[in-house]
Amino acid sequence: MSKPPAFLSRLAAGEILLADGAWGTELQKLGLGTGECPEAWNVEQPERIRELAEAYCAAGADLLKTNTFNGTRYRLRALEHEGKVEPYNRAGAEIAREVADRHGVFVAGCVGPTGEYAEPRGLLTRKQLYDAFAEQMRALKAGGVDVALIETLSDLDEAAVAAEAARDLDLPAFVTVTFHPEPGGYRTLTGIPAPEAARALDALPAAGVGSNCGTGLADMVHILRQMRPHTAKPLVVQANAGLPRLEGGRFVYDDSPAQMAALLPELVAAGAQLIGGCCGTTPEHIRAFRAIVDALNAGRAKGRG
Repeated sequence: MSKPPAFLSRLAAGEILLADGAWGTELQKLGLGTGECPEAWNVEQPERIRELAEAYCAAGADLLKTNTFNGTRYRLRALEHEGKVEPYNRAGAEIAREVADRHGVFVAGCVGPTGEYAEPRGLLTRKQLYDAFAEQMRALKAGGVDVALIETLSDLDEAAVAAEAARDLDLPAFVTVTFHPEPGGYRTLTGIPAPEAARALDALPAAGVGSNCGTGLADMVHILRQMRPHTAKPLVVQANAGLPRLEGGRFVYDDSPAQMAALLPELVAAGAQLIGGCCGTTPEHIRAFRAIVDALNAGRAKGRG
């Protein structure tokens, strides 16, 4: 395929690129029920998935994610959709590919955590984890994705297995983990400090590494400052629209597009190069991000000139 090298070469040239925003919280606005499997909509309600993908492309995203966060066999089993790995992931990739091609952008196959741990922490063998990730990414690749976006991980062993599966499928991968603020810095849910996590991620066969979910953009600035000295790879950030609060049985995120966009220059100064949104972000957030990213890229081009 020609597009992955083009995407990666733009990052290598120093360009700041823009991913899309949240999928789960946006699909809820379109009618996805609590506890319902989002990936089932790739087959059952593809027009809704296409509608959101079009909105993100129209807002200016360079990279469109697939609606496949829960696409491993273990997550789908927990959602009572066992046996649907291939059809759900392939359909999700095909919808994103169709929309992306109309807008001239790239597609990232979204790969979330399995919800399981490998031995000795959990019950799965390393091979079982590998097979689950490879099964999902094989379907995503068949559907036409350009890269794999392995995101929202907390276990660095799981991150390594997922990155290896992508490498073995010749699929460029970005790997992001989730951090939470604690006294003295930021740690994953498994207790790994951000600098240590950055060193571990840097050793993976990944085109870029970073952080997503868990916090808003202000925290992400501090997280990247802790990660940047420990990896030379492009840094990927997808922040929530602030911390959630419960309202009417649903989580609500309060950070506005303008509030988040105002922090992008500081985020880029901390090292971010691929920027998108996670929970609570919308096409309006991405549209606001686009204006700032364009200005920052123009400034960089002028500096090089």
